[in-house]
Amino acid sequence: MSIFETLSPAEKARQLGHPEGEVGLAVAEWLNGNNRVSNARMIDSLNLSRGMRVLEIGPGNGRAAPHVVASAEDVHYTGIDLSPTMVTEADRFNADLVA
Repeated sequence: MSIFETLSPAEKARQLGHPEGEVGLAVAEWLNGNNRVSNARMIDSLNLSRGMRVLEIGPGNGRAAPHVVASAEDVHYTGIDLSPTMVTEADRFNADLVA
């Protein structure tokens, strides 16, 4: 059973809208698992080419960023998120890309 399944409906809605803390990190991982295939298809459908810029609004923990950047040479990726927990986790996970 995932942590998401143990939450009340109100807590699910709150964590989906503004993930925070350890529960928010766990919910983001749950979302990554459920959305991995559809996210990869969406990125592939962008048909990115050299030098393109991508803005992702609400990237959560940033797990899709490496796929976006690897889609074509010299792709510039920016992600913005309202959740400080997700921004911190995305920065941590993508430290090599950020550098």
